Amino acid sequence: MKNTYQVDNVVTEVRSHGLTLERVYGYDFSIAIVTNFTQNHLDFHKIMDNYLQSKLLLFSKYLSRSSSAKAIINHDNPSYEHFINACPSKKTQNSFVANDIKTSLNGTKYIVLLPSGETRRIHLNIHGNFNVYNSLACIATCFTTYSHLLTLDQIIQSLENFQYVKGRFEFHIRHRPFSVVVDFTHTPDGLEKVLKCGRQILLESAENADEYADIMIATSDNSSQENPQKIIDDIVSGIQTKPDKSRLYVEVDRKKAIHLAVDLAKDRHDLILITGKGHETTQILADHAIEFNEKDIMEEKYKQMMQDNTLSTLILVASYSANLASEMAIEKSKDIISGIDDLKNGRIPFNPIGISEGTAAEDYHLRKISEGTLNYHRLISEKVIYDSLLAYIIDAYFVDSGTAEYFTNNIYCNSTLIGNDYMHKIYI
Repeated sequence: MKNTYQVDNVVTEVRSHGLTLERVYGYDFSIAIVTNFTQNHLDFHKIMDNYLQSKLLLFSKYLSRSSSAKAIINHDNPSYEHFINACPSKKTQNSFVANDIKTSLNGTKYIVLLPSGETRRIHLNIHGNFNVYNSLACIATCFTTYSHLLTLDQIIQSLENFQYVKGRFEFHIRHRPFSVVVDFTHTPDGLEKVLKCGRQILLESAENADEYADIMIATSDNSSQENPQKIIDDIVSGIQTKPDKSRLYVEVDRKKAIHLAVDLAKDRHDLILITGKGHETTQILADHAIEFNEKDIMEEKYKQMMQDNTLSTLILVASYSANLASEMAIEKSKDIISGIDDLKNGRIPFNPIGISEGTAAEDYHLRKISEGTLNYHRLISEKVIYDSLLAYIIDAYFVDSGTAEYFTNNIYCNSTLIGNDYMHKIYI
């Protein structure tokens, strides 16, 4: 095959189907990575041992015999020894370990221990221990193979700048006034992991993550030729601990089920987790497919809720406005956001925050709050700011007090000033 584009490195996902059916015949991988091995694709492999044997082919058959070839394997996975034994040669093993893992709405923090004994702190914008393993695999790959091209600082900075994978524990709404996450997972292990991750985010404590869901709504996915009600009946019958009727709901229509979840959510401590479709934008029903974008459905329902409850749009500013209208709006929204300290202590997430690029507010945020991470929306004009607020792309906006007071007094009268003055701290 001619290398028309002069590509030197290719990263590809190799599925167990492709390994079994020899779709990668002739490949000679320089690096093979496995982060996890759990139940999946049994419709094709029938039993778990067949599935495992197909995965092992990546290491036993397709990993290069070159002395520079590397295998990156998750030591915490129960099948670790199988993958190690499948490698063509046993070389010196280097460990990359994550310690002091902490999760919140703003992402995941941990300390990575390198083979040299050096430690570095990392803040990911993505969530879940499964993404800690994924990031460790990235660090191990780049550090051991591309150290001549990338410094450790560059590797870590790239990870910290990464925002999310579409449809993989993707936040659609954060604290507005509840949170909504969409995830593609549809396997028992995957569902348990994302549920536990969601619980940890809300409680910020792994010890309290034993009860994963307070309310369950069983609904349809891509039912194809099967009866969706029968699928739901099988799901409900498979729940070992039968919840009471106040905790288990059944709604065949997936759109109505999403609306029901929104109606049941109460405050910022609630998280709606929608699983099964993730990034998909269609739903397969019987012999046809319909357009089905869960993000659009959720936003439509949320906007309706906002209108019904007449919630105010908020602007987070440098000084406090004491007029009566602002005080009323602040009182109504006090459970959502109170000021810049809510960002510092993790009470609200970074992602729904907007800041004008090149301003003192942006400088302060980068140096004092986000530690240099661009985890907010950079805005370029007054129109973009206001349009972003109205479209719920952002929930709050940092701006200097003079500009903010002009906005709210003369142009955008349905916006509200909140928060205490912090500008004097910028250059400290």
